[in-house]
Amino acid sequence: MALQILTLADMKAHSSLAEVQALTDSTLELLEAQGLDLLEAEVGRRLTLDGVDSAVVAYGDGLSLLRLPERLGTLTTVVSETLGDVTSSCVLLADGWLMKARVSVGFVFEPDAPAYTFSEGVAVTITGKWGLACPARAQRVLMDLVEALAVRKGNEVSRRDEVMPWGAVSDGGLQASRDSGHREATLENLLRYDVKARLRGLYRPARVVAV
Repeated sequence: MALQILTLADMKAHSSLAEVQALTDSTLELLEAQGLDLLEAEVGRRLTLDGVDSAVVAYGDGLSLLRLPERLGTLTTVVSETLGDVTSSCVLLADGWLMKARVSVGFVFEPDAPAYTFSEGVAVTITGKWGLACPARAQRVLMDLVEALAVRKGNEVSRRDEVMPWGAVSDGGLQASRDSGHREATLENLLRYDVKARLRGLYRPARVVAV
């Protein structure tokens, strides 16, 4: 495993807390992976971009537009189970969430040319670079998450509570009676600001429209 988005130098520059300053590349890798899992679960999409081409199989639903399971940043090849290789006819729409294969007229590719129909249930193998290079504002949220996770990991009382069945517990003069839901590592529990406002525009589109 290697760091995907953050660097140790950037993380230490972001936070002066002792828990963050004590991080190493190996300990940061684990926290980055955990924070990235939480962040991607929140936005419902990948916030990393493939470094090499990856093949993904999608299935048509009887329309000329093929809805993609993830954002496609770069298209390399498209092979349909029934149409064969249609790479040269394919274009990405809606910021990489939709794909359309237009029929060429002679040797001319015309934008208004009729489109192929991706038959319902027919497999289409799409090769390219999937995902999104993490935008700066999402990276800042990720660094905040890593900071919170580092502090949480270094808090022995908190950690002891997390690995025990949760209920009314006490530790010396400290008492707590919160339920386990308040102890889960979620964005709401880890961060003290409106994450949705910080990540606005990065959420997986609920409805993709191509004009």
